[in-house]
Amino acid sequence: LSEEEVLEITDEMEINYYCKDNICSFSNDNIYVSHTDGHGNIKEYIHDTFSSHQKITQSKSKCTKDSQCLTNKCIDNYCRFNDEVIIIHCGEIASFNAFKNKYNTYTHTHCGKLYGDTCNNDDECSSKSCTNGTCNRLTNNYSDNAFSSYAVLFILNFYFYLCIISCCCICIIKISKNIKQ
Repeated sequence: LSEEEVLEITDEMEINYYCKDNICSFSNDNIYVSHTDGHGNIKEYIHDTFSSHQKITQSKSKCTKDSQCLTNKCIDNYCRFNDEVIIIHCGEIASFNAFKNKYNTYTHTHCGKLYGDTCNNDDECSSKSCTNGTCNRLTNNYSDNAFSSYAVLFILNFYFYLCIISCCCICIIKISKNIKQ
């Protein structure tokens, strides 16, 4: 599949694709992805990737040579990000429903940089979550509809309290008129 075809998928529950040279492969594994090599052969690659300065304390994804990594870069037995090989991850983005106070299970697919890669803004990351210049695995944003949901709640609360205050004022005015008569 191409990145565009992955973005059109709407009937899958889990979207987890890794794209290299605009060829995308599904992975339900935390470490490996079956992907086409340069000769059309399907090969298992390690997609679990780390930055060169990242200290790795626990990982099962050890490599011994560059060709084992989807990024084609193995340093100190771990796959590292490679500026010469662009890897795109496509995943589902859950949106926050302010009315139910919980995340929806799935709203849309977003493609971007791998978790742990450098970023400047949320849109660059597949998770749509860039913090301190790094793409996060867990999304901490409330997606595109959160602001509008909170705005609607604010407006409803404002009018509710305005109505209560207005009713209280009317009652006070009527009571004070009755007392004067």
